[in-house]
Amino acid sequence: MRAGYFVGIGFFITLALAACQTWLPLWSLLHGPRLRECPGALFPTQEIPDGFRLHQRIRIRAEKVSVGLETVAQKHGDEFVLIGLNSMGAKVFAVRQRGLEIEVKEFMGRAFPVPPRNVLYDLHRELFFRVPREPVQDGDFRSLAGGVEITEEWRKGRPRRRVFHRPGEAEADAVVLEFAADTPPGTTASVHLRNPVCGYEAAIVTLLETVPERK
Repeated sequence: MRAGYFVGIGFFITLALAACQTWLPLWSLLHGPRLRECPGALFPTQEIPDGFRLHQRIRIRAEKVSVGLETVAQKHGDEFVLIGLNSMGAKVFAVRQRGLEIEVKEFMGRAFPVPPRNVLYDLHRELFFRVPREPVQDGDFRSLAGGVEITEEWRKGRPRRRVFHRPGEAEADAVVLEFAADTPPGTTASVHLRNPVCGYEAAIVTLLETVPERK
C-alpha cells in the first residue's frame, strides 16, 4: 500500500510539473507586460562579412517594461545567428537569419517581455543600414533601403544621428538612433535608440565587434 501511495504521489508531481510548464507561459502572456512585435527591415546575410562577431549589452525601457539583456551574434557561411541572454545568463531566444528569412526560437515562451525580432531589427538599424558616404565627408546624408528613408548626420568623422522614416509616417514617429559624441570613427560603442510607434527606448553598448575585411 505504501509503494502504491508513493507511485500515486510521483504521478501527481509529474502531472503538476507538466501543468506548470504548460500554464506558466500562458500566465505570463495574460498577466506579464510584453512589447508588441514591431516592423523593420533586414540587411541580407549575403552582404554581411563572414566571420562578423558581436557582443552587446542592451537596456530596453517602455511604459511597463524595463529589462536588460546581453546579445551575442555571429555570421558564418550564409547564416547570421543572434542569441539573447537575460541578466542571469540564461538563454532567452535565438534567431537564425538566412538571406532575408528568419527563424525565431524563444526558450521562455512569451514570458520574456521583448520580441526577439525587435532586437534583430534594431541591430540591423545600428550596424548594417548605413548611408553611403565618403570616409572624410561630414554632413547630412540620405538614402533609401527596405522601403525606408534613412537620414544620417556625421560630425568630425563620427556618426551622431540616424533616422529611419517610413513613407506616410509622421516625422515624430520615426525611429531615431543617437550615437555617443565620443564614439571612435568606424565604431558604434554606445547608442541610444528611440522607437515612438512601438513605445520603447533602448540603450545599446557594444562590448565587442569584429568585422573581417572583405576579400
